[in-house]
Amino acid sequence: MEDFYYNGIVEIIAQAFEREIGQMSVVYNFDYGDEFEISICKVLRKFLPLKYGVCRGFVVDKHGNTAGDDIIIYDQELYPTLRFIELDNQFAQKQQIPVEAVYAYIEAKHTLNSTSLLKAVKQVGEVKKMCYSRRPVPRIGIKK
Repeated sequence: MEDFYYNGIVEIIAQAFEREIGQMSVVYNFDYGDEFEISICKVLRKFLPLKYGVCRGFVVDKHGNTAGDDIIIYDQELYPTLRFIELDNQFAQKQQIPVEAVYAYIEAKHTLNSTSLLKAVKQVGEVKKMCYSRRPVPRIGIKK
């Protein structure tokens, strides 16, 4: 008998990823490119609370320096994006997310070889370095 962790939600999420990636291969005939990242964003959007934004793009600091080039999970309540995005194609456009808003950065690779692994490690390191240099942003409470 299989163990279903967290009342089966982990299995449900895994199946959603499998369906989305399966659909991607049918539509794009294994020419993955950006479609792999878009598929991951679609699944994450279905399962993450609305407080968290999901996008493809770059992390940017107050000096205009950028890092990363894949999937970002960020605080969209405090840092909504400042671009008009079509809902049908919301993950095709890349965003620039302030480093203060970033919760997670995902370097998505459909295939992994020594070259892509080195590039991924470098990009994750650059994002991580930028995140460590950020200053905390206090939440401003509403006074009654």
